[in-house]
Amino acid sequence: MTWLLELIGARDELVTGADRLQWAWSRPLYLILLVPWAAAAIYIVHRHNRSLPHVAALPRHTLSASRILLLLLGVLILAGPIGRLTESISRRPVVAIVLDVSESMSLPAGPFDPDRTAALGSATGIDQPAEEGATAPTAADVRKALSRMSRLELARASLRRAMSTSFDGIGQRFEIKGYAAALKAAPWDPASDDLQTDSDATWTQDATALGTAIERVIEDAAGRDLAGIVLLSDGRTNEGPDPLRILEAAGHPAPVWSVPTGPREPVTDVSLIDVLAPGSMTVGDTASIVCTFESHGLAGKPVTVKLLREQQTLDEVQAILRDGGRQQAALSFTPGPEDKGQTMLTIVVEGPAEEQIAENNRQVVSVDVSDERLRVLYVEGGPRWDFRFLDHAMRRDGGLEATLIVEASFAGAEDVVAASGIPTDVEGFAAFHAVVLGDVSPALLSAPIVEPLAEAVEKRGLGLIIQAGPRHMPSAFDGTNIAALLPAAVDGDGTPAPAFEPFRMSVTARGALHPAFRLYDDPSKNRALWNGMPTFLWAAAARAPRAGATVLADFDDGRRPLIVEHRRGRGRVLFVGIDSTFLWRRNVGDHLFYRFWGQAIRHVGRAREQDDRSWMQVYPRRIEPGESVAIEVYGVDEAGAALDAPRLEAKVTSSGEKRPVGLSATGQPGHYRGTWQSQGAGPVRISFTDPRGRVLSSDVHVGSMGREMRRPGVDRDALGRLADASGGALIEIEELAQVPDRLQGGPTAATLRIEDELWDNWVTVLVLVSIYCTDVGIRRLLGLA
Repeated sequence: MTWLLELIGARDELVTGADRLQWAWSRPLYLILLVPWAAAAIYIVHRHNRSLPHVAALPRHTLSASRILLLLLGVLILAGPIGRLTESISRRPVVAIVLDVSESMSLPAGPFDPDRTAALGSATGIDQPAEEGATAPTAADVRKALSRMSRLELARASLRRAMSTSFDGIGQRFEIKGYAAALKAAPWDPASDDLQTDSDATWTQDATALGTAIERVIEDAAGRDLAGIVLLSDGRTNEGPDPLRILEAAGHPAPVWSVPTGPREPVTDVSLIDVLAPGSMTVGDTASIVCTFESHGLAGKPVTVKLLREQQTLDEVQAILRDGGRQQAALSFTPGPEDKGQTMLTIVVEGPAEEQIAENNRQVVSVDVSDERLRVLYVEGGPRWDFRFLDHAMRRDGGLEATLIVEASFAGAEDVVAASGIPTDVEGFAAFHAVVLGDVSPALLSAPIVEPLAEAVEKRGLGLIIQAGPRHMPSAFDGTNIAALLPAAVDGDGTPAPAFEPFRMSVTARGALHPAFRLYDDPSKNRALWNGMPTFLWAAAARAPRAGATVLADFDDGRRPLIVEHRRGRGRVLFVGIDSTFLWRRNVGDHLFYRFWGQAIRHVGRAREQDDRSWMQVYPRRIEPGESVAIEVYGVDEAGAALDAPRLEAKVTSSGEKRPVGLSATGQPGHYRGTWQSQGAGPVRISFTDPRGRVLSSDVHVGSMGREMRRPGVDRDALGRLADASGGALIEIEELAQVPDRLQGGPTAATLRIEDELWDNWVTVLVLVSIYCTDVGIRRLLGLA
């Protein structure tokens, strides 16, 4: 039987289990056709005996047999013979052990209470003799060994001890699967002595995403019972989905046994947790860099907050620490000519000597400095709230020369255009770097004004920002050049929010990289902050982005664009589809409101710097491993005309190696866009060589942002909430060996049925062809029809 199954190519499981194989039919009703087949067989024999009496008996019977066999095989094939192997298997529930291996787990595990020392020594096995016959370590030796342990070392030592004792006996009831988790999670053997994973995927230790790890556990256990998740972590999730939401979405599939790894009490520490610095500035302008720090166990201690450029102190302030509370300090930065380009600034909090962790006392931010003041024309319909705050902010911005025109101020004039002084030709608009249009009516922005404005954008590289308004912009300009300039198709007079359901803005992944939304060098942090902006009650009815446009923010339903940008000829056009960005000032003043507007104006205004030359923009220029940067290129040929190739290629140089990065055409002449995702840390240079041989380059710094160290304490509350919501419990690390006693359930019997069709193979075809050829051959030899 085995040789036949191998011959017809049956499944390996059927071949190895040939002694237990059962024959069956997939369509047994067709076996009823055996009754007419028997009648047909009798008829065939009788007919051949009567019509072929002159043929010898052997060939005559062979002809009859071939016809009968062909009919029989046809009936059997219709019935579908199958081989079936039925086995009973035992399925064990999964116990997942998730070990946090992020950077914060490298912090000291202690200090520990004296009453925990003996229990921790037993749980980790360090109270045992190093070898048989040796003297057991003393209590002082145990305390010393524990004091030298990191959180990760403590977790792994406790886990190895538990795997060799209490967990060793549950293999008959449960399957133990381990995961090493940081930003990503990968399978790992919890009984091993190293952190080598079973996956080729790499993960960075610069962030913790416990929600992603739990999601991976649930996905891997699909179709199987999950008896529990043992989570060894300090509980600091700073990336990815909320673990509680992941469990809730999955229907709380298993209890989570949270094992806090680290000291019970807050660490004596002062930590610089946030720095809000401008993304771009002008030489001679002064900006405030707002630092947020918090401390524990150092109440009343003095600290000095310093702003450094390399080793030079640019500004410093003194502060007295308050225990457990957040404090802010403002530092001033005035860039000089030597700061032109990308300037790296370091903010340092010089803590007291009692501080246990000094790694989280500094952060580095990058600021793009230009020596050119941008000339900006701001045209608004009336003194609405956004105008009032933007007017004051632009006047205070030393990097801008703002000209403001308010249409309502000239309401009584016979000639509004002449009275306002708005430019009427291309040269007038081209004298500015950027134009901001608010809720202006066609009475001021008439066709003779809009046409040169559009030409200045397309041919002279003028930057344009259009902010929607409920009265005129952009609904009153349908069919005009204003509508053609917009990066999105807009319908009607706008969309008011339903009652009690205000709109909320959602920044896209591409928007988090955009200079206008840049608050931090960390794109994920940018996105989280902007997505928390106050709700709004009205927005333009944007339908869809135009070809080549980039959606920076949309409605929280993800279907309608809200803030969109695209290239229009040589210029850049940004559309802001809401009229209430002033709400972004809530609780923080101008820090967010004008950060967006100031950086947006500078971004669109820079587009005209090199009208007839290639240029390249790369942003952001400081990222963490695994994050991406956006690359934009405007390319011209030897004659200065915009390139029309479908793709271009940039080069990324890292660790001495050059790799290509593809850039795709956006639909606008000469404009190309692409992204590059970093892998390891270190300096990176992105370059592009245009047809003229001109090399454009930009440096990107890839490295840790230090977010793992900003809050060094163990978040026992978060771990406790996770355990309580799932039906598990918070377990101290010295009690890890008790987890097996809390697990419920056991193996369940399941029937595994393996089936394979036995007729659909080359042997069946060969038999059919052989029988048919035998019939035809005999008839030809005997001269029969």
